[in-house]
Amino acid sequence: MKTNEEGPRREPYSAADLSEIRWASGANVLFGAWLFIAPWLLSYMQNVIRWNDRIAGAALMILATLRFIRPLGRFWIGWINALIGLWMIAAPFVLNCQQISAQVNELTTGIAVFVAGAISGSVRSFNR
Repeated sequence: MKTNEEGPRREPYSAADLSEIRWASGANVLFGAWLFIAPWLLSYMQNVIRWNDRIAGAALMILATLRFIRPLGRFWIGWINALIGLWMIAAPFVLNCQQISAQVNELTTGIAVFVAGAISGSVRSFNR
């Protein structure tokens, strides 16, 4: 811990913090890739659910990659990913999903995305 005229100053991130951010963001990149390809692999019947997963998956991959590559000062990206996870949890109900495999996929992936996004977003810089 360094000091300055105002008292003790913490470093922006410790090595453990960076590892935690990269772990959570890397997991969300993989979850995003899964969401993007899941409509083909699980043969979704409803177009709205297919498009929902493709859009959410692409957004998640892009945002999680940005957080993974440049974590400093971008804690808000983790919280956006967590919001995408919450949307994935709500999507089967809001979009009236009729396919059980799609419902289970949306719920389980949404919970995992929310947890990883919340972990990534909760580690933030002390020097904003």
